[in-house]
Amino acid sequence: MNDKRSVFKDVMNGTAPMQKWDDGFIESNLAKLNVSVEKFLADKSKQKAKVSIRHFIRNYHHKEIFIRSTMLKELESDVPILPMINCGTIKESLVEVVLWASSGFTPSRLHYDAESQLHCLLDGRKDFVLYDPKYADIFKLEETYRGSGAGFCPWNPEIISVYENPKLSKTPWKWATLWPGDCLYVPGGYLHQVRAHGRSWSIAYHWIHSDSASFDDCGSATKDLRLSEADVFWTYAEGDKRIREDIVTASSLRRYLLLLARPTGEISYLKFYHFVIEANENYRDFDEGDIEDPTEVISPQDMFRKISPEGADVIRTEDIESAPEEALQELAKMVTPPHSHEKVRDEL
Repeated sequence: MNDKRSVFKDVMNGTAPMQKWDDGFIESNLAKLNVSVEKFLADKSKQKAKVSIRHFIRNYHHKEIFIRSTMLKELESDVPILPMINCGTIKESLVEVVLWASSGFTPSRLHYDAESQLHCLLDGRKDFVLYDPKYADIFKLEETYRGSGAGFCPWNPEIISVYENPKLSKTPWKWATLWPGDCLYVPGGYLHQVRAHGRSWSIAYHWIHSDSASFDDCGSATKDLRLSEADVFWTYAEGDKRIREDIVTASSLRRYLLLLARPTGEISYLKFYHFVIEANENYRDFDEGDIEDPTEVISPQDMFRKISPEGADVIRTEDIESAPEEALQELAKMVTPPHSHEKVRDEL
């Protein structure tokens, strides 16, 4: 795929998610599972909570709640890895598959993601408004965190004024509408705003873009690979996003860190820290003073120093390639959280 957004018609038709995933199937098979849900507030900021699937299914048609979650482990065997992304550098760079589910009219903010994605609609309708990244300065974008490669426009997309922002009227944009079975390719960094209509369920395949893309083997890509069989980094199990247990190894972490270093060839401490807390929330408010024996628990900062050269403020590609196996094994322990016992709120 090149750096241009593209719509692919009907590529999800006939797949298990389109044939099986109605509300009855989801509730009867996953009722007691916990899932993270979100709700847009009046200013388009979001409130988050964790509820049971049963609660979500019975409430999302009349409450403005929606799912934006790493694909549930229990659904992975239904999710196809489409041949168009099961080849070349995309296959090696696929890091996450995301589940979206909502009802009614659900608009997002204008935003951009660090990863490229193929967004595939299973039910309902989705409209995308897209802007080339070269117009980013017009929107006064805010980064998710410094160096994240992702961010959003703080304006409420429903009440933007061209009088207050006169350059908007002269800024070119593109519109794409997805119907069930359709997929949209959105390159990493591309500005987009999404509006979901009706019962809207979709799957988004995320990968980290490479400037040296290759698609030599795409003609022979298998058509029957499932997410449960694929070498994708993230999953959602026991109510939490986490690294898949079968790939929490030194070699897999080395590969993921090399992907994370794209496109600059380095990882800042802030980016490394956010990776750690994404995998293990217990490190979000880490304080060595709370640990009875600090020698038994390594901090994210100490782990960063084990991989980066002494005194360096970034981890470079060559540092990752030469990182000792023991250091990556320690990192594997760090990003493997204990089983969650977080209380589920069946309200939002």
